[in-house]
Amino acid sequence: MCACAWPLGNSAPERAIPTAAAAAAPSTAGHRSRRRHLGPLPPTPPLSTTESSGEAHFADLSRRPSPELLFGLMGYGTDPASFDTGRWAHGVHSFGPSLRLVAEAVGLPLDSVEGSGSVAVARRTTTIAAGTIEAGTVAAQRMRVAGMRDGEPLFTFSATWYCTQDLDPAWDLRPTGWRVQVVGDAPLDVGIRFDVPLERMGDLSPGFTANRAVNAVPVVCAAPPGIRTTMDLPTIVADFRTRSQ
Repeated sequence: MCACAWPLGNSAPERAIPTAAAAAAPSTAGHRSRRRHLGPLPPTPPLSTTESSGEAHFADLSRRPSPELLFGLMGYGTDPASFDTGRWAHGVHSFGPSLRLVAEAVGLPLDSVEGSGSVAVARRTTTIAAGTIEAGTVAAQRMRVAGMRDGEPLFTFSATWYCTQDLDPAWDLRPTGWRVQVVGDAPLDVGIRFDVPLERMGDLSPGFTANRAVNAVPVVCAAPPGIRTTMDLPTIVADFRTRSQ
């Protein structure tokens, strides 16, 4: 029998209500659903206490030539009143287990995981690589997943995907990349930008997810049989010697 490793987390998907305020109950059973993962643990070594930590992902989709993805699946160009808010519940399923694992790793287990989100519309008709977004239709969306403890968000993940920066209401947007914020006795605010032209993001961005899984193969094969998380495995380091042969 081989070992199987989740990128982060091995608990069951959170039970979610498909509304803009989806809440979840704790769960610990294994599951096989597809899961996106957060990055490494928040930078905890400098901390002795923490009040909260959050990861925010930003993606400028204006040069992504994928009409089916943007208009068909993600709902851009639709009336905001008919936008599918079930997407926020999907965020709880996808990222809740990761938030739970991080919280348990630092000794602060969560009480629940909640999902919410919002959309912004284009102020004027905008042409992007995938097509045209009419004025007044959805041009940006923001999903937020919060791991709650004692009634307050302890760990959060948010994703902001936008097709134009000319939005109503106006949003605080960043270039494609990540922002990691830690509130504690050694606060941090770290920005990570992808040094890739937007026109090439569709070709290169899958590597940011896939390469980590590929690099984990030797570690997973060497692990004892069973389900393993990133907390159980040693640090995954890429071995470039195998790529140069």
